[in-house]
Amino acid sequence: MLTRRDLIKAGFAIPILAYTVGSSRLIAQKKMSSARSCGFYVMQFGTFKLVALEDGLQMLPFDKLLTRTTPEHVRSRLKRDFLTSPVPVSTNAFLLDGGGRRVLIDTGAGSLLDSEVGLLPHGLNAAGYKPEDITDIVLTHLHVDHGGGLVRAGKIAFPNATLHVARKEADHWLDPAKRGAAKQNQQETFAEAPKILTPYRDAGRLRLAADGDTVIPGITLILRPGHTPGTLEIKVESNGHTILFLGDMLHSEQVQFAEPDIAFTFDEMKAQLSPIVAQCWPRRRRRNTGWRSPTSRFPV
Repeated sequence: MLTRRDLIKAGFAIPILAYTVGSSRLIAQKKMSSARSCGFYVMQFGTFKLVALEDGLQMLPFDKLLTRTTPEHVRSRLKRDFLTSPVPVSTNAFLLDGGGRRVLIDTGAGSLLDSEVGLLPHGLNAAGYKPEDITDIVLTHLHVDHGGGLVRAGKIAFPNATLHVARKEADHWLDPAKRGAAKQNQQETFAEAPKILTPYRDAGRLRLAADGDTVIPGITLILRPGHTPGTLEIKVESNGHTILFLGDMLHSEQVQFAEPDIAFTFDEMKAQLSPIVAQCWPRRRRRNTGWRSPTSRFPV
């Protein structure tokens, strides 16, 4: 059975972040100078400086990875948007700088996957930040392409950061009994989760989040089980605008918006995820609320 590492080695990317960056109204806000360069892109979102950080660029074969459908149907849906499979996918993380805090949403793959990803540290440095500058990290979930960058050579990669992970997510991936009963394509996450969480826990920097917790004013964590048992949606509000960072709840907006029952290979709780995806379309159309799928090209 395919693992995430297998897909990367085959030239296929698993999205680092299904992200929301705003409708045209939000994107039209004033861009900051030198907005895009060297794997990062900067914009102003309300009181926050928002930095998109590219971890790598891969090709995602949706006709092979989307389930509860047929390859022919997927290719037909993609064609309507002038796309063919595999689809170019930017794997991204995001930094919110404001209120004296610098909150990183996901950390990229680090050294846990192929060399085509794991580039986030270069973009962070080019954007003018050091790992020591990060005060908080929020993981959408614990798959290695989202949390692999938390550690380097077994040590904390962001020494001053508090790590926020859903309690349900940590409890699931740290449970030996669940690992024993897990499918082969889940074993990688069960193996790596303790390695990336333990250093932060031992340093007193691990915070297990519940639904509705606030990281800082304007940044709220919403539990959305489906892709994994403890996936978090990060809701950011500022000056009357909203961005919803969705983790891997949605992989192909071209296909799944219209047909939310279509799932992704690594979705673990498909029945719970479909209603969440079905809610995305009306939320997307609300005034001053924006988001995008992981298949959007870097930066946003």
